[in-house]
Amino acid sequence: MKIVAINGSHKKVGGNTQIILDHLLAGAASKGAAVETIRLSTYDIRPCLACDACQRLEFYACIQDTKDDFLKILETFRSADTIVFATPIYVFHMSSRLRVFFERMYGRGKSNINTYSKTHLFFHDIDHQTLSKPFVSVITASNTEDLTTQSTELFFKTYSAFMDAPQVGSIVRNGWALLHKEIQKEPNKKLAKILADVHFAGRQLATDGFISRKIEKRIRANVLPIPKTVFNILKRFPHTRKKILEKSKQRTSIKPSSLV
Repeated sequence: MKIVAINGSHKKVGGNTQIILDHLLAGAASKGAAVETIRLSTYDIRPCLACDACQRLEFYACIQDTKDDFLKILETFRSADTIVFATPIYVFHMSSRLRVFFERMYGRGKSNINTYSKTHLFFHDIDHQTLSKPFVSVITASNTEDLTTQSTELFFKTYSAFMDAPQVGSIVRNGWALLHKEIQKEPNKKLAKILADVHFAGRQLATDGFISRKIEKRIRANVLPIPKTVFNILKRFPHTRKKILEKSKQRTSIKPSSLV
């Protein structure tokens, strides 16, 4: 099995998203999978121009293909058995780099040829060899609120349904600001357990072809010092809201709006 990970982070080195990818791919490699990571931040990918030139051609292409690195990435992408789409959350959605990458896939379809997806959704012709590969989504965020990642989670479910691409895993790990603060204090047992589960998820992906819901749930485990249900109740009261904010300033630099 060959697994290719697309990291949509703006960072050229390091980053929370890459930490997850490193452990996931290490687990897969330990079971014999060939693995490769593509950092979009190190490539030139120009945006779709909405010129529709791709729709007037008899083959799949874009007028930007000869001007940037998209075809180079696509060649590696197409050689994979399984894709990992990975992104941090920026302003409540995936990174703009990953979004541009997906938009360039418009040239790998013909909107004037109507058809249906396997899930009976009315759609159009697509290059199934490229767009219908099994994939895993990896989403990271600083904020602890589950709502922060929901729009991106929904995107990948929608992508799967329309592209006939089986989503064989969904890794969501928020609360990184809290985890990093904990790292500064002492070895973080919570993070160590999470990363061990991510490594196991990689092994499972390489051997079984999917990541189980049980492992996904463990990776997404609450990192707050109290249960989320209790936290959500406490936030409703002015006195405890103030205390939570004061304590958060002491422990972490987490931003309530999670704009970055």
